[in-house]
Amino acid sequence: MKLLWHTTEWVWVTVLFFIAVYPVLFGEKWGTVTLLLPLVPILTYQPSFDKYQVLGLSSQIWNEHRRIIVTVFAVVAMAGTAARQGWWALAVYAAALAWALWREPTPTRTGYSTTPLGIASKLGRFPPTLDAQAVYRRQVRMWVLVVVFLAINVVLSLMSTLWGPMEFIAFIAWVFFAFFSSQPMGMLRDTLRDYVTLGGTRRRWASMTAMTGLIPILGCAAVGLALSFWGNTIEVAAGITAIAAVTVPGLTYLEFLEKRTLGVFVAYLLGIAVLVWLFAQGYVSAAVGMFISLGIYAVWAVTLPMYARRISSLWEKGLAGWLGMK
Repeated sequence: MKLLWHTTEWVWVTVLFFIAVYPVLFGEKWGTVTLLLPLVPILTYQPSFDKYQVLGLSSQIWNEHRRIIVTVFAVVAMAGTAARQGWWALAVYAAALAWALWREPTPTRTGYSTTPLGIASKLGRFPPTLDAQAVYRRQVRMWVLVVVFLAINVVLSLMSTLWGPMEFIAFIAWVFFAFFSSQPMGMLRDTLRDYVTLGGTRRRWASMTAMTGLIPILGCAAVGLALSFWGNTIEVAAGITAIAAVTVPGLTYLEFLEKRTLGVFVAYLLGIAVLVWLFAQGYVSAAVGMFISLGIYAVWAVTLPMYARRISSLWEKGLAGWLGMK
């Protein structure tokens, strides 16, 4: 069990927590969709094989751990469903659990390949250079996932206005989005550490990070513009863009927060507090706030090389690791 604890990913612990509490959160708005929602983790759960591969563990142990977690998912879901007297769904859970226990999926391995091709390069669409593989590839993928996740949540929220049972699903999706939005913190530390270890400079990492940080800003702006066609005002698009513009620097300052960088983080918080106060008092509109936020991003991008040189805890786990998010 100790081995299972160390190899379990925290995101699935969060999923288990919401399976346990979602019957209470949803209240009286209970229906077929909410009863069947726990089927998703039961049928799709498949942990990453990276930790098992590092520890030299076999796919058999990986499958045993997968079956244990799936069983826990099913038992907790059955308990919540029974509390809501959804007796017919218990048979569906049992069938899903039986299928999940019966199947034996093959984990995805990384590193050396068993084919005659030699080393398995999962380079994706990025060129085989240090900049592209150590920084661009990982940061671009993470920020694109954040934007896609945001777009999906917006669609779910719009659907909930047309169909009542979607309200709970939209709520859960936003909770997961809030959790997932913190994942770039660990990614920033990992890319900086790996890039410097492999011979790159902190200045170069900072310039690439400032460039990829534009992805969530442009993505949020696109989502906001799409919402304006749904009947919302352009102020909504400006507000979403402003939030994205100040979130990227905030995640960076949080992840690398230490004694030498505390002053920068305090100055950032003061700037955000002033901006929020001006907007709350009506002194600035959402559009003006967006341009101020973009100015904060520009200051962050210009000063990031100097900030990166002040980071002394490069090889520590950081805030994301301390919170168990990586």
